[in-house]
Amino acid sequence: MAETSDFKAEPPEGIDALGASSEGASLYEQIREDIIEGRLAANERLVVTDLARRHGTSTNPVREALQLLRGEGFVTFVP
Repeated sequence: MAETSDFKAEPPEGIDALGASSEGASLYEQIREDIIEGRLAANERLVVTDLARRHGTSTNPVREALQLLRGEGFVTFVP
């Protein structure tokens, strides 16, 4: 049988509490603000490679940011 403990592990260096890299967390904030401020329109298609190019980064941090935004209901994934 397993039990929980009160041990609190810190995320590894460069990873935030939600599991995103610091770059992914930063992009999350930027893209979230763009959505809230209307710089990204409702139902606008967000292409990972376009966002990476726009923010001068690779696609992995963009994917991390979009996953966080998905968890909050800001974006949805469409096949």
